[in-house]
Amino acid sequence: MKSNNSLIKVLSLLSLLLLSACNQQDKQQDMVQQSQVVAQRSFSSSAPLVQNFSDVAYGNGIYLAVGSNGTIYTSNNTQHWYEQSDVTKSNINAVVFNKVRKLFYAVGDNGLVLSSADGVSWKIYQELLPSVRLNSIAVLANGNEVIGGDGGNIFELILGADSSSDKIISREFYNDKVVDSSSSVTAVAVGGSYMLAGNSVGLTDAKANDLFEADNWTYQGKLDGGAIADISFEADNDYFNALLKDGRVSSLDARKQTAKWPRAVCVVHKGDGDCLVGATATSISTDISSEHMIVVGGGSDDKHTFISNSTNSNTWNKQDISDTSKLNKIRCFGDSQNSQCLAVGDNKALIIVKVQGGKLSWTKVNITAPAVTSFVPADGSTRVDLTPLMELGFNLPVKNVTNKSVVMYEDHVGVNNQVELNTLTPSSTNDQYTFAPTHKLKELTKYVLVIESSIVDYADMPIRAKSFSFTTGDFTAPQVVMVNPKDDNEHSISLAPNVELKFSKPVLNVAHNISLHQGSETGEVVAISEPTEQDDNGYVFHPSNDLKSLTKYCLVATDKIVDNYDNKLVPYSACFTTGDYIAPVATLVNPLNNSENVNLFSSIEIEFSKPVTNVTDATVVIHKDSENGTIVPTKGITEKGNNIFMIKPSSKFAQGGKYYIVLNDEITDETKNKNKLRNTVFNFTASKQAVKVDPLAPTAAGGTFVLNMHVDMSEELDVTLPSYFTAKTSTRVNCIKDLVCQLQVYVDSNMSGYKLPMDATMNIKGVDTEVEAVASITISAMPTMAVFSSRDKAVEICKVGDATLSNCIISKPPGIGEIFGSKISATGKYIYLMTGLQAQGATADGVYKCDINKSSFAVTNCIKQSNTSNFNTRTLLLSPDGLYAYFNYMNGKSLNRCDVSSSNSDLLNCKAVKSNVDDKLERMVMSDSGKNFYVNTMKGVLICSLEEDSGNIIECKSAGSETPKDAWGMTMGLDNSMMYFMGSSGMTSCERDKNTYQLSKCVSGNNSVLSLGLTGLAFTGNYVLATNYQEHVAYKCSLTADKKKFASCSELTSIANLQKLEAVDIFQ
Repeated sequence: MKSNNSLIKVLSLLSLLLLSACNQQDKQQDMVQQSQVVAQRSFSSSAPLVQNFSDVAYGNGIYLAVGSNGTIYTSNNTQHWYEQSDVTKSNINAVVFNKVRKLFYAVGDNGLVLSSADGVSWKIYQELLPSVRLNSIAVLANGNEVIGGDGGNIFELILGADSSSDKIISREFYNDKVVDSSSSVTAVAVGGSYMLAGNSVGLTDAKANDLFEADNWTYQGKLDGGAIADISFEADNDYFNALLKDGRVSSLDARKQTAKWPRAVCVVHKGDGDCLVGATATSISTDISSEHMIVVGGGSDDKHTFISNSTNSNTWNKQDISDTSKLNKIRCFGDSQNSQCLAVGDNKALIIVKVQGGKLSWTKVNITAPAVTSFVPADGSTRVDLTPLMELGFNLPVKNVTNKSVVMYEDHVGVNNQVELNTLTPSSTNDQYTFAPTHKLKELTKYVLVIESSIVDYADMPIRAKSFSFTTGDFTAPQVVMVNPKDDNEHSISLAPNVELKFSKPVLNVAHNISLHQGSETGEVVAISEPTEQDDNGYVFHPSNDLKSLTKYCLVATDKIVDNYDNKLVPYSACFTTGDYIAPVATLVNPLNNSENVNLFSSIEIEFSKPVTNVTDATVVIHKDSENGTIVPTKGITEKGNNIFMIKPSSKFAQGGKYYIVLNDEITDETKNKNKLRNTVFNFTASKQAVKVDPLAPTAAGGTFVLNMHVDMSEELDVTLPSYFTAKTSTRVNCIKDLVCQLQVYVDSNMSGYKLPMDATMNIKGVDTEVEAVASITISAMPTMAVFSSRDKAVEICKVGDATLSNCIISKPPGIGEIFGSKISATGKYIYLMTGLQAQGATADGVYKCDINKSSFAVTNCIKQSNTSNFNTRTLLLSPDGLYAYFNYMNGKSLNRCDVSSSNSDLLNCKAVKSNVDDKLERMVMSDSGKNFYVNTMKGVLICSLEEDSGNIIECKSAGSETPKDAWGMTMGLDNSMMYFMGSSGMTSCERDKNTYQLSKCVSGNNSVLSLGLTGLAFTGNYVLATNYQEHVAYKCSLTADKKKFASCSELTSIANLQKLEAVDIFQ
């Protein structure tokens, strides 16, 4: 509840935007003025959903109708009306013209007060009043205004000297002496001496005009019948006319503020009872020239709209207006000589009302005027294409749309900047027109399109002139126009450069869309600093870490960099190569740094990482024993090419001598930077011994052996042989470091001039290093023999000649079981026989040592060797030095080692040194180096390595994946390059690597001249011997030229008497 005392709230007004209004006499002037106004605000093609007129006013030569949802229409002739959009979305409930300020004032919902000089441009006062619905407004002669609102609010707008000194005072509505804040003030009016306000329950308050600012309103009286719809002032008769919503009118003498309201009279009939049925009275006004009071109203549909007039307020003439929505307000304008009234209502209903000769008439006005409803490109749009297809849309079909009524200007409306347009093409309904400029527009340029009022609809109603503007875009893609550093020919670009680039125009998004790559545009990304913007669209950044010398780097700028108009950068990349800041590096390539066993005559070769200068005897010096030791004289330094320099010492190096090569920093590269070599020292040790020879097993006259040599450096070796030795190839052997080199040697069969056994020596000398070595071999007194072993418990021994066998003798030592193999002792005095267990009931007594007669080859005095009993053996091997013997335990899956007695060749301390090897360890063959031996098993061939000092077996591993898995016999070829295997499916030969000992390229069926069933094979210098267990025969086969395959074979009749031949061995 408000206080009884007036609460004055003085609120400072915002600056008013005053626009002078003038009569629009000249049509061209009207077009220019209105087009400028429209250009000040956005153009909208959509009207409010509901447009109900609530009031109408006239001033400055302009008729103004307002209503719901911010509806505003203007006209200068009551016939052609133009909508003013986008002023407000609030309901506008009342409007009045203030002659003092020459402004329209309108009020509406939520305390809305707004003003305008022309109805086009408005100044809106928001939140200057309590946020209540404002229902009515009236103006005093001095320009002050009174406003009625909900909640019993009355506001007084007092004009100051200018808009900055205006103020608004809030007043209360009184019911008698009590403030009535529960009802709405629905109507206000100003008379000659006082003002009148009415509310929604029929109460009225009054206040003298001269007390406008000084005092409160006072209760004036009440009208029977309910809510007051409207109050108008009839100036000629000085009366207030009040209209109740139920359709009754009462007139009050405006000359006396104490006058009382008479009984209200119905505008339809005289007497009591309901006045209106289905309708509500809404507004009352007086036609000035005829002095007729006119009342309008209506219902919820267009069947109850009415108009009623009277000259005395007692007798009324009501007429229904069909097909018209409810009329909400009627106001009359003009003077006693010429006046007319306008009634406005729902759905933009507008009627011109006139009283002539005492007769009332009305004319409906079609409020819909032709108007532009759409424009492409949109008004105020930017980035418009340079060749736009433009469109104009109208709310009605229109005509006269030509290049003269639609004109485009560059930048502003002027005489010399008109833009030529092509013909405007209409749609089939003449409400859409398309057109385009005849020439390409300029970038970033404003264009103004003016639509002249010469365009009319088909009722010849002109369009209100409008103008639109748009700005073309910038469609030029930015480019990189400068980059630094650039490649040069001097390789001088820093390893920590500032990388600069400049764009053709201002750009955005530079920070994360510039990258530096190593090697190429797509290479590894290099970390960089945040790019910093410089003048003239420049940016600079630097690598986070130093770059690499002589390395290509590529700057990449992507099209994610855009200008201010979103034009993408033309993708850009530029590459540069950093300078050469790498110091040269020297490498000792011959001999290698820290190497040992260097050739005594070796030249020194030093390779530099890049071209260098000043490599002289002063900058490269060889010292002996230390870095400052004795200087070694040289024959000078020569450049070999590819940055390699060779130094030739004046004499060979001392054996085992330590040498130092010292290079100083006066050696520089050939670049502009003259990068210095760091002081560098290399060293090497001259060779102590360059040649090693594998131990040689004893041989016999007519025998053959292979000399295995190893060198610590690659060079040719000269081998000097005694006269009774003959080499198969040249005695100058090319030896390669880390690879075995071999010389096959034959012993003369006639050694009658020598006392056997004897030791023979061979001298070996390096061709370059002159390092010497000696190889020794024992030539035994025994001749070369072929021993055939038989499971018939016998052996047959023959002398091996160059072409055939001779002096064959069979021995059957008593007490010995089946014999599977033999081996002559290192001294040549004894023969070891290996017994086995093949048939049921046969004995297996292990290894026997027997005497052998050098002349008759008879085998006698066989003694079973301890720790070999019951071993099913096949092969016995002797180490090259004769200290150890190795035999296989076939079914026991073990390899056994024995010590060999130096006095009588007995086998001592025999024990298994490799157990669980595999099933059926058939045969063993010692390699030519004596460092390992081969064992054939049911799973393939193994190679077992020996420890040099202890004779222990270190490990056994596969000799190759291709080796046979069912071999009965096994032997090595003449030059040790082949291995041969005999088995149930015939013969298999494999190539043998003399360095790795591995077997490969195994071929089955080789030497197919022999039948199946072979168990033994042995090579002499000129032919090969073979045994066949199944056929009880032995063969002699000639060899092909390469000594690796059999040419032809014949049966040895001298061996025909021996059955069950198991093996043949050659001893020399």
